[in-house]
Amino acid sequence: MVMHREIAVLSLVFALWYSYESSCPTNSVKQGSECVPFGHATRQKVFMMESGVQLNHGSFGATPRAVFDHQVDLLKEMEANTFLWFIPTMGYRSQLLRVKRELASFVGGVDPADIVLIENASSAINSVLRSILSTFPTGAKVLRLNFAYMMVKNTLSYLAEKEGLEIVEQVIDLPTNADDILRKVEMILREHNGTIKLAILDHIASTPAIILPIKELVNLTRSYGALSLVDGAHALGQVKIDLPDIDPDFYTSNGHKWLCTAKSAAFLYVHKNQQKQIYPNVISSLSGADTDFQTRFEYTGTRDYTAYLSFLSALEFRNNIGDDVVMSYNKDLCLSAAKMMSDAWNTTRPVPDEMTASTINVRLPCNTRDQKCYTWDDTAFYIWLFIKDIWALTFVDAHGVRYLRLSCQIYNEMADYEALKQAMDEFATLTLLLSPLSPVVTYVSSWFSNSTVYQSETALFSPYPGLLTPLKSLVLYLLSYFLYFSGLVIKFF
Repeated sequence: MVMHREIAVLSLVFALWYSYESSCPTNSVKQGSECVPFGHATRQKVFMMESGVQLNHGSFGATPRAVFDHQVDLLKEMEANTFLWFIPTMGYRSQLLRVKRELASFVGGVDPADIVLIENASSAINSVLRSILSTFPTGAKVLRLNFAYMMVKNTLSYLAEKEGLEIVEQVIDLPTNADDILRKVEMILREHNGTIKLAILDHIASTPAIILPIKELVNLTRSYGALSLVDGAHALGQVKIDLPDIDPDFYTSNGHKWLCTAKSAAFLYVHKNQQKQIYPNVISSLSGADTDFQTRFEYTGTRDYTAYLSFLSALEFRNNIGDDVVMSYNKDLCLSAAKMMSDAWNTTRPVPDEMTASTINVRLPCNTRDQKCYTWDDTAFYIWLFIKDIWALTFVDAHGVRYLRLSCQIYNEMADYEALKQAMDEFATLTLLLSPLSPVVTYVSSWFSNSTVYQSETALFSPYPGLLTPLKSLVLYLLSYFLYFSGLVIKFF
């Protein structure tokens, strides 16, 4: 008996020692035998970024080396025997249930049978909209807010043209807060008196990057007889998601953004009451009318499903660091960076701090009597940041006020945001100095647009129309800089 106790004590001591030796301090990542601190060391050693200042994680995310290596192993497994990989009950499908179980637990403990995996939130929203519109009565309307993601707006516009769908938009002006949003959404629901049958709601909007009171919005829309489709593209990994508490009819979120899975990994949650009518965008050989909700989405043709399975390594990566640790670091960094900029520019932020997480907005200094005003040109600005090797995003609200959207991830540190602020201040100074040349630029631009050079350039770039305006703008700005500095040199001598 004594021997057993001694063994038990020794086992406990060993377990505690091993746990201590294998763990890392807060705000660091275990990479092999090394504990890598958050910040630039993480950017290079834990992720795969070689250079530059990446402040736009929210757009496309970033994949850690561990998750990337896991996907490579899965690709090798697929190519080793493609037949076994794709046949039912084998290959990737034998691992899908584990993925859905772990993911279902991570988002509040929903039934894994209510979750399917899909490429991205765009695909999920298209799937829901195309599936349920035919079930709505004549005259039914769909509600969206003015800062719905452009994909949502484009999809609804397409369906309005093809299906006669009526779209209702509610404008939320900035600055705002949770009570203001709820009041305005209820106002539009009451105004349309039960004809709104679906509300598309952001959990975290893209631009502006704000957290909406999503549980209250879902309850509100349901009280007026509308289904809720929650676009949580930016939510998974940025904030805690509790789907049983939110209780939406439909909810989707990307894994590749803030949970850092491989690209093309997302989930779609559908309430049991709605699953019978929801089909994927691609109807495969296994998606007949008599197939169940899960089967329809498990196979949508021969394609790469390895990103779906990368949820396993991404969740392991996150859990090893600590979910709260990542979220706390990111939010604290965002608040500090935004305060630094808004204090320096004497501007405001559009929402209270509790409505931000790993992304935050800062109003740019403009249109005030005692501040420098950024004479803004998007193309010139992004070319300027490109030269500086900085990646960030700006957007304009409903009234033309421009904001900066900052993303904060564990590979960032305060020096990144200081570099961005310096680059923006330099850009502002340069555009103010060049403002006397604006008539010259306008004249050259007019001449260029009407010249045979422009016509031949248009023909040359006709297969790539998106390249024409940036190239033209770049030429004009380089010409402006040349004229300006030439004038300084001539004046000096």
